[in-house]
Amino acid sequence: MIAIGAGRVGTSLAARCAALGRPLTLLDRTSGWEELDRSPGSPLLVLVNTRDLDGLVARVPPPRRADLVLAQNGMLRGFLGDLGLARCTRAILYLAAASRGGAIVAGDRTVFAGPHAEAVEAWFTDLGLPARTVDWLRLTYYELEKSVWLSAFGLIGTVHGIPVGRVAPDHSEMLRELVMELLHVGRASAGIDVPLAFALERMIRYSAAIPDWPAAVRDLPFRNGWFTAEARRMGVATPLHDRLLRLAGHAGDDDQRLTSR
Repeated sequence: MIAIGAGRVGTSLAARCAALGRPLTLLDRTSGWEELDRSPGSPLLVLVNTRDLDGLVARVPPPRRADLVLAQNGMLRGFLGDLGLARCTRAILYLAAASRGGAIVAGDRTVFAGPHAEAVEAWFTDLGLPARTVDWLRLTYYELEKSVWLSAFGLIGTVHGIPVGRVAPDHSEMLRELVMELLHVGRASAGIDVPLAFALERMIRYSAAIPDWPAAVRDLPFRNGWFTAEARRMGVATPLHDRLLRLAGHAGDDDQRLTSR
C-alpha cells in the first residue's frame, strides 16, 4: 500500500504496519513521490488535509489520479468534482490517532466506496481496523453523518471548552436540537432522510470511543460553512447553529470564510 500524508493518521498507520510486519510506503511533502511513477491500477490512500488537495492533484501523474482513495472529511462532492476527482474512491474514516505515530482508536467501521474500495477494505481489515465497502448512495449518508458529527460536536465543544466525549453528557438537549437542524439541511440539500434517534445514537457512541478528542471548528467551507450555505440556499432555518457559530467567534452570515473554497 502507498499512502500520501505523514500526519497523525498516516504515521500511525505506518507504525501499525511496522508492528504487524505489513508493508507501507508513506509519502511526505518531500520524499517518496517517485513511487507514483509506477503503472496505474493500485490504490493510493490520500491522508492529507482537505486544504492540501489542490496541490496534491497537481503533483500526482494524471494516469494515477483515478487510483486516489480520498479520506478527507466534510461535504466534499462539489469540491472534488471541481478537482476532477468525482470518480475516485472515497473513505469515511471512523478512527482517530491522538499523536503522530501513536495508537489508532477505531470508533466504528470505516467505510469505502468506489473502484478501489474492496482492496482498501481488505488492507484495513488485515491491520485489525474494522471496515466495509458500501455503494455510493450509502456513502452519501456516511459523508453527511460524519460531517454532522464534526460540525455539531466540534461547535458545542468549542463554545463550552470541552472534548467531544463531554458534549452529549453535558449538553444533550442542545446537541439533539443542533443535530436535528443539520440533518434537516442535509435532507433538503442531498435528499438524505435520516432518523434523528438513529444518527444521534451513532454519533454519541463514536464520541464515547474517543472521549478526550479535542473539539474544534475547522475546515469551515466543508463542515459548518457548508451547512450555513446550504441552509440559506434551501431556505432551512438553523437558528441554534447560527448562534453557536457567533459564540465560537465566527461572524455567521457576514463571514466569507464559511463558504469560500
